[in-house]
Amino acid sequence: MKRTLLSAALFMVAAVTSMVSAQAIKGYQMTVTQGTYTALTDGTVITSGNTDVAADKNAAQVCFFKDGAATEEGNFNGFPIGFNFKFGDKTVTTFGVSGSGFIILRGDEAFSFAPDARHYVFTVEDSNRDDVAGIALPMNGFNDNTKISYKTAGTAGSRTLTIELANILISTSAWNMSDTPGVGTIQYILSEADNSIKVVLNGWKFEDGDSGSNCRFALRGKYNEGPQVLPFENEDWTYDWARSTSSVVYTGVSTINYGDECNITDGLTFTFNYPADVVAPTTQPTNLELTATPNEITYAFDTAEGADTYLVLYTKGMDAPAAPQNGVTYEQGDKIGACTVAYLGAYPEEYYNRVIKGLDPSSKYTVYVMAANAFGANGPAYLSANPLSASVMTAPEAPASVTLTGSTKTTVSGTCEANSINDEVIVVYTTKIVHNFPMASTADYGTPKGTYKVGDTVEEGHDGKVAYIGPAGAFTCDNLPASSPVFVAVFSHDANGEYSAEAAEGMTATTCEIPFEPDLMAWAPYMDDFAAGWDGQHLKPNWTTKTNEETGMRENIVDGFLAKNVKGSVTAPVVAYTCTPLIDIAKDAEVTFDWNATYQAGRFGGATAYAFSAGDTLRIEVSEDANAWTTIAQVDHTNAPQLDPSDLETYTPMKARLNDYIGKQAYVRIYFVNTQGGWGATLTVKNFAVKEYVAPEIPVVTISDIKAESAVASWDGTFEKYDIEYQSGSAESGTFKTQVVVEGKTYTMTALTALTDYVVRVRGIYADETPGEWSEPVTFTTTDYPAVTAPTNLAAVVNGTSVALSWDNNDEYVSFTVRYRPTSVTKWTEISDITENSCTLKGLDENTAYYWTVKAACTHERTTSWATQSEFTTGTTTGIVDNTSSELRMAVNGNSLTVLNPGVEIGTIGIFDAQGRTVGNYTVNAATNVTIPMAAAHTIYIVKVETANGTRTYRIAR
Repeated sequence: MKRTLLSAALFMVAAVTSMVSAQAIKGYQMTVTQGTYTALTDGTVITSGNTDVAADKNAAQVCFFKDGAATEEGNFNGFPIGFNFKFGDKTVTTFGVSGSGFIILRGDEAFSFAPDARHYVFTVEDSNRDDVAGIALPMNGFNDNTKISYKTAGTAGSRTLTIELANILISTSAWNMSDTPGVGTIQYILSEADNSIKVVLNGWKFEDGDSGSNCRFALRGKYNEGPQVLPFENEDWTYDWARSTSSVVYTGVSTINYGDECNITDGLTFTFNYPADVVAPTTQPTNLELTATPNEITYAFDTAEGADTYLVLYTKGMDAPAAPQNGVTYEQGDKIGACTVAYLGAYPEEYYNRVIKGLDPSSKYTVYVMAANAFGANGPAYLSANPLSASVMTAPEAPASVTLTGSTKTTVSGTCEANSINDEVIVVYTTKIVHNFPMASTADYGTPKGTYKVGDTVEEGHDGKVAYIGPAGAFTCDNLPASSPVFVAVFSHDANGEYSAEAAEGMTATTCEIPFEPDLMAWAPYMDDFAAGWDGQHLKPNWTTKTNEETGMRENIVDGFLAKNVKGSVTAPVVAYTCTPLIDIAKDAEVTFDWNATYQAGRFGGATAYAFSAGDTLRIEVSEDANAWTTIAQVDHTNAPQLDPSDLETYTPMKARLNDYIGKQAYVRIYFVNTQGGWGATLTVKNFAVKEYVAPEIPVVTISDIKAESAVASWDGTFEKYDIEYQSGSAESGTFKTQVVVEGKTYTMTALTALTDYVVRVRGIYADETPGEWSEPVTFTTTDYPAVTAPTNLAAVVNGTSVALSWDNNDEYVSFTVRYRPTSVTKWTEISDITENSCTLKGLDENTAYYWTVKAACTHERTTSWATQSEFTTGTTTGIVDNTSSELRMAVNGNSLTVLNPGVEIGTIGIFDAQGRTVGNYTVNAATNVTIPMAAAHTIYIVKVETANGTRTYRIAR
């Protein structure tokens, strides 16, 4: 049988909010009896069938009032109860009923209805709800036989209101709509005589195969008390189902399940009896315990016999509370004399509900607790005499921050910022870490208490040492081991001698010495951060679980580093890196580690061996300042090894020399770029070490700086001289064609052929000229010649109908071709075989705009594209008169005058008309060509140029 369990709250009642004096609905006693059901045949019909429900509305989204069916927010009048009914501390006279069975009680005021998107519309947990909630029905809760009606009967003083929801749907299959839904009738009977509420069930029957449901029985008031649900376990459906007839009605979350295998007996009646008046308890709670942080106090106490409610107050200092007023329900934040209300209610079992917040740090507070009874009428009733009390100091605030600024082999320096009231600080440190496998770890400083001097242990049995005590500012932790993680915590220390519970913390490392082989069990791995002293993105210690061969136990082991990318793509590659602490490279050293890379194309696809594509890279980089990085070894798509796709545990060695950093301090980092996207690539690194370099006797050859016609071979070794042999093709193709004796450990191979495979091997030569053993052959492929680009910076200097053209040169350029044409035509004129990066066009048309461009013939039979097209405009053939010198020349182009300067320092230029009147003055102070505007109104100009060689005068005719 398919079963849909749908929460059905059978009865929930709310009291109207009335300032702090409103009483919670508590103390109702519930009994369960096998009663009888009497059908309501002559009541006032509120609605029947589906006709009164909008076709597109679930029944649970409709509420019926005197004005009709409400499906949208608004204010409505209720149906008359017919007498004054007391519910909690509220007298109600009208009601509304929802399609899902909720009864809403009010006084004479109008109802406020706000529908909710869920089909449990009227069970919204809102502190301002005032409703009696009935059954919450699934899907469409009405059928053609459904009828909701009510009737008030009896004489004054003993009248009853009966509200009946007949033949409502109480279950519907969500999977098989052909199932016949279960139906049932529910009556609510409100009594004037004793203000009791009865719920009578009848006809709750199910066809075979029909889905069951569940229901909850409770009252609810304005304080959001959750419903009390009686746990039903007996399928005989008798009154013994109730766990207790004295249960507090507002708590609990048990549920009755019912269906075709477990029907409800006709006439089953739940009676909620109006609570009796409460009486104040006679004993107070005991054993108040307070725990303070800078801004909060957590309290706990032993409850008092005969009390169901507790009033918790607090005050800054020790002011005693005034007596609370019986019958008043206080809200959090209310004042009772000099004290503030922290809580009123049943003892909260969860510690996070026993917290007083928003307090001042480093301050004394007193907490008072009074027993009360509120689960009944006219409560709460308080026992105000001799309240339980205790005092506590709130802790100081932690320092605002700590920054670790420098390290040596034995010291770590830093600065810290005080808290908001400028308390003094105590700086403690440790070099040890306590691991909580698999990924958590904690620096165990201990808890500071009492007084200390520098060098003291913070707490016996813990690792923290005191480095500094005093005002916030600079500090130093010394006498530390080299190559070690350092964990620093800074606590506040206030004038009362108290220490902050929290600390500002930092992690770093002392300068590392070679050999540096980090024991990651001594460092701090974190899921989101890094081991202390390490920095990066995604890369972190790789914790794995393996079996100890000796003990047979599973243990957590640190392999190395893990870099996991997150959905990279070709257009947005994912970069991951991690960096060591600063390392003293006092001797020739090398970086070594083993690495493995896998790739997962999709979230649910299996991993495969990673294949490097263009743009992917794994690099070892070095930096002296952690800003500018130099690559000293690299794996990319041109040289990456072929990883075994059948063995994802295969590791490949990688190493790089640090011989250029001997006598320096530097950082070393691993840098990984993945462009392949998908679910990401995983890079695992293990056996990481920076250690003294030991040269191999048999050379190990590497090839770098590969170009079209050259490449550089370098190798490790212990010899003074070496033989190097290389050839195109492979090592099996015959005798090496080129042999060279080299003194040193590097050689540049030249005169190579582009796009050709080459093989290289090297051997050492002993002092007696005896050759050593050849290295393993290394192959490489020369690149193509680089692409050549068109000339740039095209320039044109116009002199009447002649134009001097020029452009930038390049070592790859052999000759040039220039083409030009008037802008008004389409045919080009070309000048070829120009060997300089300039030429002069003469005899052009006057006052004509021209386009021009240039391309270059290059080495290795390459030709550039045409340069970006440029433009110039010729001028008029001009007569030029030089009265004093020919070292400067004048050229007129339209309304511009250009002084063609071969390199003379020009100070100022004065322009005069034929009558000697000033047209313009220009300060130049340069030895370059100068272009200045000329007014169109004049045809004759006198130009005076002040130069380093004296004044030059020119007569210009336009």
